[in-house]
Amino acid sequence: MGGFDVTLGFFMVIGPSVLRVTSASFSGGLFDNTGLPAGCSVIQDKHDFSNVLGTVHFRAVLQGSVTGTGEGCSVQGNGTLFFITFNVLLAGSTTFDILQYSSQGKLLTQIIGPAPSVLNIPYQVANGYFRNVAGIPPVPSFTFTPSNPEVGDLLSFDGTLSYDTENPTLLGAGLETEPLVYDANSDLKFNAGDTVIVGATPPTGETLCCASTPVNRYDGHIKYVDVGALNRWVSGDPVVYDSDKDSFFDRADFIISGSTVTNGTAISTDLNLVFDAIHGKYFWDNGYIWDFGDGLSQVTGSTTSHLFLSSVNQPAVGTFAVKLAVYDSDDHLPMRTVQLVAISAGTVFDVAVSVVVTHETLALGQDQGVNVTIQNRGNQNFSANLTVTFDFQGNTQIAFEPTILLAHDRSRTYNYTVHTSSLPPRVYTITGLGQITNATTADPSPGNNQGTASFTLQGSVNSSFLSLPVLAGILVAVAVVAYAAIYLVRKRRAKEE
Repeated sequence: MGGFDVTLGFFMVIGPSVLRVTSASFSGGLFDNTGLPAGCSVIQDKHDFSNVLGTVHFRAVLQGSVTGTGEGCSVQGNGTLFFITFNVLLAGSTTFDILQYSSQGKLLTQIIGPAPSVLNIPYQVANGYFRNVAGIPPVPSFTFTPSNPEVGDLLSFDGTLSYDTENPTLLGAGLETEPLVYDANSDLKFNAGDTVIVGATPPTGETLCCASTPVNRYDGHIKYVDVGALNRWVSGDPVVYDSDKDSFFDRADFIISGSTVTNGTAISTDLNLVFDAIHGKYFWDNGYIWDFGDGLSQVTGSTTSHLFLSSVNQPAVGTFAVKLAVYDSDDHLPMRTVQLVAISAGTVFDVAVSVVVTHETLALGQDQGVNVTIQNRGNQNFSANLTVTFDFQGNTQIAFEPTILLAHDRSRTYNYTVHTSSLPPRVYTITGLGQITNATTADPSPGNNQGTASFTLQGSVNSSFLSLPVLAGILVAVAVVAYAAIYLVRKRRAKEE
């Protein structure tokens, strides 16, 4: 080994922290800077932990070369990378997971070989489980479709194969729904006048979660259909889970209690729809918790759907660690399973054009060099046309390059010369536009199909140019001849990169 970059997560789901890191160190491990050959040392680049995020992140790399041989520095592949000391905070269970990919779908944990090749070394993940209470945890399991998703696909996830090993034949396969309650007097305590909508009946006096305290802890996913237009929930109104909090019943939403709800139905909020947080979180769940690994909110439901995003409106490409955690009803124990979901770019036709001028400012009569690069940024070979113009007399063509063949990740640069001897002094803009001629899908980033560059032409117009005859027919003829000399261009060469 030549180095590593490892991130460990010790939260199974968002909830009460069972463990807390008190220390983490390289000391005693393979990369603690001891026992190395002469000429070798370790750069301990990262060694920190966060009890808020539930992560430990260590990174180290060997530097130098072995004295006498010049070989790259390395350590044996068997051993400990770093040590972590945990403090047990409460009774419960949690997991230790190697976080292989970031929330952007990029590779996060890596093991690398020694210099000079520094190749990624394949590794097999072995995650861990901790509990200090009796009981047998449930078995989470899920499938997803499509099985080979592409960017922009809405994926469907099905966790209904999950079950509690001790009670697999019970309703809900022995998994536990948190009690959902209508808190009639808004005191956040379960009393005789409150209504249990789903789940087991809480003990009298049980604290309910979390409509007004702490502030902004109301679970905005819990909504109802206001059948009688009473502006409050009443018995008989369907209660639903609003997965995207858009106040309409759609997509991955599901009915918690009540009759059928038509897709697109408006749904409302009632702050008295609260729950008994027996799973220790600030959002309600029905025994299933999904974390899609892309940094977006966790959701509940035995089935759900998800669009992976890299920003608010940008579909993501990459590999994401999707986690499903389920709770059993007899021990309240959670367990999780993790699957890697790879979102491919699919078929991408993407052309980009850039324009560079030799001089940002030049004198009248000085030649202007223009370099135009057309690039294939997609993953398919294509044919494209390139049009180069500048803003003289409206839009004057400098060149047209038809049927340029470009393999993916390749580019071609064209060089031109613009003669300025008869151009009026001012600012000019040159534009290059690329158009794919054989695309089978839309360009995902059409904004880069066009490139521009501007230059300033300085000087004064020759008096003979200003004194052209102002006779209508003759002026047109003379102007055509005069201007023809202005924008004659010479293509010098085309270079493929």
